[in-house]
Amino acid sequence: MLKGESILQLQIGQLRHDAQTDPLTGIHNRRSLKAWLDKLIHEQTLFTILEIDIDFFKRVNDTYGHDKAMKHSKH
Repeated sequence: MLKGESILQLQIGQLRHDAQTDPLTGIHNRRSLKAWLDKLIHEQTLFTILEIDIDFFKRVNDTYGHDKAMKHSKH
């Protein structure tokens, strides 16, 4: 059995994961991105950002439902 401190560490890890990922897609959210960018900037690491905008995604949601749209947004 895990000791109290180990259980607490597991719970903290789960909370951190939940705070930094979108529950529907499982991808990192804005909070996670900011923390990652802050770290890269602090370490003076070169990086590139690619932003992809999906035109008419609302239409996909409205036509096929949010569950199917989110499933496809993961891939």
